[in-house]
Amino acid sequence: MKKLIVILSLLLLVTGCTVTRIDKYGIDDVVENILYRENDFSNQHFSGYKYYLPQGVTILEKNEYNSTLLLNKEKMYLYVDVISYFHKSKMNYEEKDDIYYSKELKNKKSFGYLEVTLVDDMYYVDMMYNYAKIEGYTEKRNLNSFLVNASYILSSIQFNDKVIESLIGENAIEYKEETFDIFKSDDRKSDSSVLDYDEEYDNIIKEQELKDEDVITDNDDKDLE
Repeated sequence: MKKLIVILSLLLLVTGCTVTRIDKYGIDDVVENILYRENDFSNQHFSGYKYYLPQGVTILEKNEYNSTLLLNKEKMYLYVDVISYFHKSKMNYEEKDDIYYSKELKNKKSFGYLEVTLVDDMYYVDMMYNYAKIEGYTEKRNLNSFLVNASYILSSIQFNDKVIESLIGENAIEYKEETFDIFKSDDRKSDSSVLDYDEEYDNIIKEQELKDEDVITDNDDKDLE
């Protein structure tokens, strides 16, 4: 009966209704009762796969296999690995005891892992499941909401075998020298995460803005001479 109440409460959250005390549930309850449920809903369609985007989550930027999402004014980064799915790649994950949360995820044919690491005052979530990965930083008060929505998205991903076989067979998906390893947890130290790529882009923009400011300042100084 208790588990039923938990499931119903979580479902109310992801369907848009307000659940004010979701923080009282543990990570295991939040993740397992959403992630391990069969979910056939979808409202986002791409080449070779589709998934369901819950209410409250918006798309900031997307291409065929990477998306930047927004939840509670915090970014979530989604990567779908159709190549690993096509080859039915497997993973070996060892749970860690030196971070806030670490657990291998298994349910029927789906597998993955969930890591939550405390970084300063933020929680870094690295969640891989069903040949897709979501990562991002979140505040403690938003942690359960982040995990619920990430679980809902990852559990809803459905692949189209015929389309993927056609794409890979025709070499329409390019293999790059630096590939993103979806099975690797990076502990926020690897240069291969989707999050690192976004941060690197932001840093380039900031550096350019600083250079522009320097040019303006130099010109102003010359005008004063």
